[in-house]
Amino acid sequence: MLIADKIPGYHLVIVGKLDTSSPKGITFTDQLKTMINQSRYKNFIHFTGFKENTWPYYRAFDCNILASKEVEGVSQSLLEAMYAKCPVAGSKVGGTSDIIRHDETGLLFRPDQSEELAQYILNIINDKDATKKRVISAFQMVQDKYTIDSMVSRILDIYHKDIHQ
Repeated sequence: MLIADKIPGYHLVIVGKLDTSSPKGITFTDQLKTMINQSRYKNFIHFTGFKENTWPYYRAFDCNILASKEVEGVSQSLLEAMYAKCPVAGSKVGGTSDIIRHDETGLLFRPDQSEELAQYILNIINDKDATKKRVISAFQMVQDKYTIDSMVSRILDIYHKDIHQ
């Protein structure tokens, strides 16, 4: 592990369902759990499975990571984490790059760059001042652009402009 020894006592919690499976029916989660159970870090990595209510997790986490290799749309989990004032990092794919403005609302890393992701996690945990600034900026961005009230307001502005033209 690239960071486990640098931040002793921290735990990795994987929330959600990793349902990609092989032709033999072995899921990615099964493979990952087998690998973890054979490692010295098995007591520090936890799987919650699917959770209907994720808010308590966002508020408890030191950071939320969306490490996707494939194109993502606008990730609700990132927006929820930002709104819950949880620091975020995500891979530079699809809509993630639209939500996260690097070093302003979160941190963006290149897919398959575990060293870069590890460095960003350490940055989030160790540089409290920079992290707090990103968290405040991210919360404000979500509040301004992605809440129901802000979206309805923008739609009404569009209709209002069309009516008066």
